[in-house]
Amino acid sequence: MPLASFEASAQGTKAVKDFKSKPATAEDSFTYSFMGTYVLCRALQLGIEFPKAIQLGGGVYATIIKDKHEGKLASAGGKVLTDKQILDGAASQVIMRAGVMCPKELPKEILADVNKNMERMKKQMEIK
Repeated sequence: MPLASFEASAQGTKAVKDFKSKPATAEDSFTYSFMGTYVLCRALQLGIEFPKAIQLGGGVYATIIKDKHEGKLASAGGKVLTDKQILDGAASQVIMRAGVMCPKELPKEILADVNKNMERMKKQMEIK
């Protein structure tokens, strides 16, 4: 391999590493949670049971955070989160968003929890 190609390759690798080390922004998180929610809703529409569907939807979001941003979120101060923290947060966000995107597909007890949490969040926003 010519030296110039090796140097370009090394620079490209460094650029990828620098990019990967950046925490996911709020905009990134919004995009990834939307993607995960779409997968959850579509899986439920296809008849996949909720526990498996949320593993798919939450897994999409969590995998992107883990692989693309090395488990770091700007909203968490840029620190590396554990796999459990990432998966729990991803599942929570995907389920909440599904309450808006595909409420008829969610199991009744899950939708009731989503609605309860949305009401709680509205009240918290009114206090501020």
